[in-house]
Amino acid sequence: MPPGAVSFMKAKDLKLGSVLRFREDQGLITFKDNRLLLIDAEAMGLLRREIIGVLGQDMARRLLTRYGYACGYSDALRLHQDYNWETEEEWMMAGPMMHMLEGITKVLPTRLEYSRSEDRFIIEGEWANSYEAQQHIAHLGHSENATCWTLSGYASGYSTAFFGQPVVCLEYSCVGKGDPTCLWRVGRPHQLGYEANQALKDLKGFNLAGTISMLEEQIAVRTAELSALNAASLVLAESLSLDELLYKVLPHVLRATSTDFGRVLLLEDEGETLELRVQSERDLSGLEIEPLQLHFPLHIFHNDEWRRLKAGSVVVSHDLTNVPLLPEMSRRHNWHSLVRVPLLSRGTLTGVLELVSQNGAWPNQPEEKRLLLSLGRQIGLALGNARLYEQEQQRARAWRGLVEISHKVASSLDKEQVFESLVEYARELLDSEVAFVALFGENESTLEMAACAGMRTGDFQNLKLPRNKGLTQAIIEGGGPVIVSNYATDSRLQGPPTPEVLAEGLVSLVAVPLTVHQKVLGMLYVGERRQRRYTEADADLLTALATQAAIAAEKARLHEREVERIKEVERIKNDFLAMITHELRTPLTNIKGITSGLLQRDVEWDSGSQRTFLEAISEESDVLTGLVSNLLDMSKLEAGSWAIYPDECTFDEIMAEVQRKLVGLLEGRELRVEVPPDLSHLRVDPTQIARVLVNLITNALKYCHNGPIFLSAGYYDPERLLVTVRDSGPGIPAEERPHIFDKFYQGKNIRPGLRETPGAGLGLAIVKGIVEAHGGQIWVAEPDETATGATFCFTLPLLRSNDAPVNPLSGQPSEQLSSQPK
Repeated sequence: MPPGAVSFMKAKDLKLGSVLRFREDQGLITFKDNRLLLIDAEAMGLLRREIIGVLGQDMARRLLTRYGYACGYSDALRLHQDYNWETEEEWMMAGPMMHMLEGITKVLPTRLEYSRSEDRFIIEGEWANSYEAQQHIAHLGHSENATCWTLSGYASGYSTAFFGQPVVCLEYSCVGKGDPTCLWRVGRPHQLGYEANQALKDLKGFNLAGTISMLEEQIAVRTAELSALNAASLVLAESLSLDELLYKVLPHVLRATSTDFGRVLLLEDEGETLELRVQSERDLSGLEIEPLQLHFPLHIFHNDEWRRLKAGSVVVSHDLTNVPLLPEMSRRHNWHSLVRVPLLSRGTLTGVLELVSQNGAWPNQPEEKRLLLSLGRQIGLALGNARLYEQEQQRARAWRGLVEISHKVASSLDKEQVFESLVEYARELLDSEVAFVALFGENESTLEMAACAGMRTGDFQNLKLPRNKGLTQAIIEGGGPVIVSNYATDSRLQGPPTPEVLAEGLVSLVAVPLTVHQKVLGMLYVGERRQRRYTEADADLLTALATQAAIAAEKARLHEREVERIKEVERIKNDFLAMITHELRTPLTNIKGITSGLLQRDVEWDSGSQRTFLEAISEESDVLTGLVSNLLDMSKLEAGSWAIYPDECTFDEIMAEVQRKLVGLLEGRELRVEVPPDLSHLRVDPTQIARVLVNLITNALKYCHNGPIFLSAGYYDPERLLVTVRDSGPGIPAEERPHIFDKFYQGKNIRPGLRETPGAGLGLAIVKGIVEAHGGQIWVAEPDETATGATFCFTLPLLRSNDAPVNPLSGQPSEQLSSQPK
């Protein structure tokens, strides 16, 4: 280069080796006349971590950005002063070159545009191998925001010195927050938009000592908050009793917040009212609180206030005039502000903490509201746990009580006693005022009162509830319990409450069905005279109790039936013994008397008299034989060992046997027989069927007067013959028809003078057994308006070409007929 010529510098020609001087003996490294330091990148990472740990990330970012800005600004001025740059752009690019020479990062500019006259400056590029991003990740992990703070400050300072106007750098992609590359943009604030505001704030100077002092104050406040929270937490952890917990924690809350008065209002189960559970006792002097004033409707809050509380925000009010119970105390103590803190349990509002203070500006700091919200969350969580614990304890007590109650109910065999115990236990189980049981009557269309407890009026005993209306219909259609919060307004009741319910003042109810074997016997109701929302758990308990009671009631009913059956069996046995004794005594007495007469030594009987006596003995013996035979036949029928011997025969053959057996029995009475001549053959035991007809005709003779007896036969259907025996007597009363074929049963309308006693009551039972053994049916026909007397009908199988053999022991044919007549 010729002497006197000016040398111009390019950014790429900048070499630290030519300008650095290493003075080891003095411990100095200089760049031109400026001292440089070689510092390990790891040490810078540790320093960064400590600064962030002490100052917090926001303050540390501002400090390191200002440090980078100062370095960049001084480097730009020194490089401009020490070198003659070929162009301004070369001077601008010298800054990125310095970073690369110093091992800080590799700068890859992609765009450079500027115009001082147009007040426009823009430069964009990438930082590769940024030591700052690497060290941040190594010591602190990935961040939510960009981490190349000194680089951004350096770029801002260098560009500001170059352009002569404030310029800021924004890093919008950073390896330190998990992006693949570090990308940046430098420009005038008005070019970068609102995102430049934070960068400008970071570049402003600040008093580090003052900042540290402020941080110390914040730490002290925070320590006090944590201490208060810790004290409250310890109290909250001491008990799972809801009321005990509230009484213990409220004084700590007042001390932690320096407030004068506080109280806790909890949402009741139905979520429609607030209940005052506890308030600071020292301020209750001279203030009378009525019991009803312990429950407040939600409209004491404005809609916006309630919405904000549910959203988890602190609500401050300076108007205490409409707050329940507070106006009088506020005037006495000069209170100015009411703070309501939401008590949240698992994100759900469970109550409100109200704090009152003379300081009208409290709370005015964010940390004060944070403390209140922290206390609210702690108390809300503890309340939620306490409520869950109380609910579980109550549920456990209820189920233990249910087991005991169910045992007591189930141990009774008196149905009335079961229901009286049930209503008492139901009240106790749900801690309610009223309980009653209503059962369906005989027609099952109406529920009628069976037992009640806790009623004030006697009219409730006359309560009747229709099956297909209102609450009863809702329970039956739903198949389970029904909960009524307000009896007067529930739409399912289909109209206003009954006078009995109005007189009792019932408001809330839970009702469950009494069910046994899928049949609803009635309903169990438990209720209150105030509004109360019964829960599904209440309904479950009541359902379990109702099920046990229904089973016990059914058991008691079956026991009553069994007792009645035993009494009936005992009566039948006594009647049978009396009947058998009488039936046996009469012929035996006659036989004994006749025999004694024949054996008298002082009387000689002629042959005619002797024959008459012997014939009388024979007749009485036949009576005894018939009675014993009937008893044996009845026992065979009941044991299933009755034997019949079916054979092909005609109805005329059977009637011939009947006529033979009736000789002497008709006593001049008329038997009219109507049988078609072309009846098909039968497949029956002719002897046994003849016995059936003889018994029916003999029975008709007992119960009719002098009129004729009608016997007819005809086709019932293509496979069966219908035989009818009708008398002209008084008929069979309706109440006797269901029992007419029962053994030992004797009708009441016997013809006078036939015999002194009507017999053993086995004839019709044996007839029924014989007919059914043939596969037939027998019944008493309904009375006919055109005829009098009783009509017995039975069917017999006709002979078919493909008849299967009949079991000679059981008498059952291969195909069974219906057990009921057509």
